[in-house]
Amino acid sequence: MAIDQTKEISPNINELLKYMEEVEDFKHCEDEVRAASMLETFGFSLDHVPGHLLKSKEVNANIRSLFLLCN
Repeated sequence: MAIDQTKEISPNINELLKYMEEVEDFKHCEDEVRAASMLETFGFSLDHVPGHLLKSKEVNANIRSLFLLCN
């Protein structure tokens, strides 16, 4: 039974690890256009945006459009 449970947990762990890698890539991203794209693609919130990207026109435009979609 333990082996069956591991097979069920494994996909969830892989998804979690992938998400964590995406967050880390986003946090260290220096390219504003790529960061704006990642923001939309992965559904990150304003809380995920690193300080050095908050003043980026591309990232701000993306944040505004995501905010408008939510309201």
